[in-house]
Amino acid sequence: MQKLVATLPSTSTSTAPTALTRDRTTGAFEVKTKGPVKVYDYLYLGSRMDARNVGKLKALGITAIVDCAVEYKTIESKGRPLEVKTMHLDLHDDERIVYEFRNAAEIAIDFIQTQKEKKQKVLVSCHLGTSRAAGIVLAYMMRVEDLDYSQALGKLRNLCAGTDQVILPNKWIESLLAMWE
Repeated sequence: MQKLVATLPSTSTSTAPTALTRDRTTGAFEVKTKGPVKVYDYLYLGSRMDARNVGKLKALGITAIVDCAVEYKTIESKGRPLEVKTMHLDLHDDERIVYEFRNAAEIAIDFIQTQKEKKQKVLVSCHLGTSRAAGIVLAYMMRVEDLDYSQALGKLRNLCAGTDQVILPNKWIESLLAMWE
């Protein structure tokens, strides 16, 4: 399928944005719902919109969220707090992350491991799921699979291939994860 640039407003009750795609063979248009990317059976990566999509969270069995964005103190859906366990990491998407990231990553890794042991599923999110949340997921992958940064980055990008999720950690996260090896 050829992906078009156009984005349509959602006509369903879902809060997830939708993308318009066109089948090259038939020319038919199809609306695809964006959603979190499955990294492991128990770990997903996504955006704030994914974290607010109660229907999608329930459908995937996600019971916990690691919210990496300092700009959001609560995650709500339709004005009501979500009924999922949420851990907030106050990570900035600028140079301040140099001082925040390592400790936050260690806390998030412990949280994800605890949820995994309880047979629970976790969504790691930030505003877009591109930099801060991706950085936490990369740190987790590096730790549990003993990968270096480039291996983890390649693996995560492969998992996101064919989806609307972009993996593009900012330069500070990249340098921190490269040193973490």
